[in-house]
Amino acid sequence: GAGIAKLGSKALGLDTIASDLAREKMQRGVDLARTSGFDARGQTAQSKPWQAMCEAAEELDASTIVLGARGLSRIQSALLGGVSAAVLVHAKRPVLVVPRRHRSS
Repeated sequence: GAGIAKLGSKALGLDTIASDLAREKMQRGVDLARTSGFDARGQTAQSKPWQAMCEAAEELDASTIVLGARGLSRIQSALLGGVSAAVLVHAKRPVLVVPRRHRSS
């Protein structure tokens, strides 16, 4: 099971690819935030997203955690887990969840 998946992942370089993609996405977010006038810093982590966000907020002593919601349905959220919901539950500071913008038809 998991051991074979790890070997396959290493052999294919999937860990490196995932890390590179994560860094690129993080940098795009930081650039967008800075362009909008925020003092933004970014980092990547190899843990559950909600856990990494809560830990980073603690390390930075952030006054508020701000994150977007993908807008999963209740069923999708139950199956996949909702990062924003987990941050709301585990964070030890205020959390602002920005809903996904709906496109008008």
